Amino acid sequence: MRGIAPLNRWQHLIFIFQSDRNMCLSSIFYALFYDWRNNRFLTALWVTALFIGSVPATAAELSTLNQQNIPTYQLDNLPEPQQYQHDNSVPTLSAVPTAAPTQQLLKLEQYILPTVLQQMKKGEWQAAQQALAPLLNHVPPSLHGLFLAGQIAEQQQAWQSAVSYYRKMLAIDSSLHRPRLELANALAKSGDIKAAEYQFNLALSQKLPQAVENNVFSRLQHLKDQTTYLNFHFSLVPSSNINQGSNRRSFILDGKEYFLTESSKAKRGLGMQWGINAEKRFGQQYQWFVSGALQHSDFPNKYNDQTVSRLMLGRSFGTQQRHSLDVALGGHHVLYQHKGLYHGGVLRLDYAWRIQPDWRLALSWESQQLHYRPQFDYMRGWQHWATAKLIHLSQGRTSYYWGVQQGFNRAAEKSYAYRTLSWQSGIRHHFDFQQLTLGGHLSYTTTRYLAADPFFRTQRQDKRWNVSADILKRDWSWRGFSPRLSFHYSDNRSNIPIHTNQNKQVRLTFSKEF
Repeated sequence: MRGIAPLNRWQHLIFIFQSDRNMCLSSIFYALFYDWRNNRFLTALWVTALFIGSVPATAAELSTLNQQNIPTYQLDNLPEPQQYQHDNSVPTLSAVPTAAPTQQLLKLEQYILPTVLQQMKKGEWQAAQQALAPLLNHVPPSLHGLFLAGQIAEQQQAWQSAVSYYRKMLAIDSSLHRPRLELANALAKSGDIKAAEYQFNLALSQKLPQAVENNVFSRLQHLKDQTTYLNFHFSLVPSSNINQGSNRRSFILDGKEYFLTESSKAKRGLGMQWGINAEKRFGQQYQWFVSGALQHSDFPNKYNDQTVSRLMLGRSFGTQQRHSLDVALGGHHVLYQHKGLYHGGVLRLDYAWRIQPDWRLALSWESQQLHYRPQFDYMRGWQHWATAKLIHLSQGRTSYYWGVQQGFNRAAEKSYAYRTLSWQSGIRHHFDFQQLTLGGHLSYTTTRYLAADPFFRTQRQDKRWNVSADILKRDWSWRGFSPRLSFHYSDNRSNIPIHTNQNKQVRLTFSKEF
């Protein structure tokens, strides 16, 4: 800390004393306390972000505190800039033995299928669809009937119906290659590009014949090169600690006990988050791209209200089959509690190496310029993130990933600069039962600040655990919106006790591809 600073820069620290209920006014001192580590973005397949912060004391609150005889301390948590995470883990489906068709179903197929095939040759799609009804209504339904129903739906450009039929086939036998490839094609035609890529990558984990594998790589490259991608998501977020407040009610410094203000303590509440992510490719061989993101968080009392935007221009090198490299340059801007907080340039490199069809290594580097508003000029500087992630798709059923991330913040004043190291692991498994997908994520992060905290006069060190689980029902959607339910828990332990906190959060997310 550089001594006493103006009110518009430094956080209030109020010393007052209390004797029973007698109130008296005391002098006011100013000091800054800023908590970087408690304001991290939280990662889930994706992809929505959580920004944490608490509001400064209001004039009314300060007036009330000045009338009390309690030494009081106010936390003011600003959001910590973070790398914009990409979900590189590709979920997979399973291969399970399929029960042999019953004699009754075989007889139905022998009776109905020749007629349906003749009607399809004549282009009588509606009649063929009606003729398939007995096979589709049978329990279990006929795989041949479902496949032909999907083909008919494609001819009628009813892409969502086709997707539904192919998903039902895979729910019966997820080892079938042709329905999965047809599903991926139907998803691409419907505009759901990310889901199509997901299915093509999933197919690659099932040891396809070489000719088919090469065709899948070509389709993946085509999707990357010639499509426009737009995703919208909306989340309801009940949380046990919306302001990332402290679990403590007081702390002792130099033999004196200080009490945290109400806005510095952990608060429960319900928040809302929404975001848009988009990408457009252009130029020769579609090697150039423009990508953008806009994310907004809204919480009670503006605790976490924040709007983050970025716009990038980039170029791709290589192919999906072996090596690929994306280089992008752009900028970002952050509003905190509806006021500009920082902006600056962004440089990002993404490298992917497909070691085997079912093994992939993803490396990334991102540098962010943090040009804070003048009130926080001592936090201006650059922040860098290096990430490595290894992804394995197993037997068309389960995806695993293991990752490590190193972060460096170079704030103008070293007491606000830090290094962070995070170890990550996750799994996602697709069940045939009710077409459910379950996923889990675990990370452990250590953060070490480069100089002593200006108020507590000790070098802060944090250790944080993050655990999350999510559930998805693959055949559920409404007007193209797919729901996902996730659970999150974080536990941050600090050598400065007031930065120790926990947060339990449930997130219901609806997303749609356009």
